[in-house]
Amino acid sequence: MEAPQFLILAGSTLKWDLERDLMLGIGQAPSVIQSAQYEAGKREAELMRTEAGWEVHSPNALDGYISLYVPDDQSTTDRGFEEAHAWGCAWANERPQYRVFWIHERLIPAYPTETTLLQGEDDV
Repeated sequence: MEAPQFLILAGSTLKWDLERDLMLGIGQAPSVIQSAQYEAGKREAELMRTEAGWEVHSPNALDGYISLYVPDDQSTTDRGFEEAHAWGCAWANERPQYRVFWIHERLIPAYPTETTLLQGEDDV
């Protein structure tokens, strides 16, 4: 089974990935590593497309999988992409060495490109 892939939209995982690899190398359990990194300040946010529109959520059980950003007007399924994307990037860029904002590979086809943003979804 192949590991899920993510597109990093803002922030950096380099420090955390190196630390995780070192800790795995000495036999630390993934749950111990996740807890240690959380205690050290690592935070993640995921851009998600829900029935209510694009939202930003914490993918971490240590945060309780909380919603970090939900658009004010959720009247259409595509509502909020630009706002959610901008909010998540700004959030991660406040502390890029500690925060990571990403989207799961399964949503990348739904992730608007510059062309779809300019044309609108009905024109694509």
